[in-house]
Amino acid sequence: MKKIICMVLAMMFLAGGAWAEETGTEAWQHEAGWLSFSLALAQDGLEEVWNEAAKTFGESMNLSGLSGEQLKMMMLQGHVLENGVEDLSVDGSRITGKKADGTELFSHEYAPVDVIEDENILNGTKVHVFMTEEAGAGAYTYLLMTEPVKTEGETAGYITFNLIFSQADNYREKLDKEKGTGAAICALIEKDTSNEGLAYAIERLFASPVVISK
Repeated sequence: MKKIICMVLAMMFLAGGAWAEETGTEAWQHEAGWLSFSLALAQDGLEEVWNEAAKTFGESMNLSGLSGEQLKMMMLQGHVLENGVEDLSVDGSRITGKKADGTELFSHEYAPVDVIEDENILNGTKVHVFMTEEAGAGAYTYLLMTEPVKTEGETAGYITFNLIFSQADNYREKLDKEKGTGAAICALIEKDTSNEGLAYAIERLFASPVVISK
């Protein structure tokens, strides 16, 4: 079930229309910053939405009696497979990543070095690659970020993007579905997304019929 949840999330994040292309980090600069998508949806105040989503999702997966809390826990189990960056801020060329508890993972000046658009990588989604030359960057030397995607419903919406990082310049090989071993992808959402936007995200992910190809 954890694998199914991850597949559902991955399909949703690679769908939608991207913003206009920018030359630097402009597209990712947001005053409130970015929060892990899974953690944002797990916040208090959305219990009723989760319960309604669980009914539809449970029926589509032959999981009768699935509760909203159980569905939320399944999503959070999938969260542990992400890359651990749960809070991100972009200020000019400085990109800072943290854990949800505020522990800083990296904070460096980054410059664009590559743009990837390959059908074998994230289903052809455009990926912008940034690199820092600062000492001590380690695993965060290269940051790979998809363009932010705005998903809108009739009354609410939300904006997300995916983050991957790499220590070496073999990031293309890591992401190639034929050659790679599977990069840990973190999905991030604007931190100040309204409860209406978060509710719409839950409904879109889990309260619609789910079709997963084998």
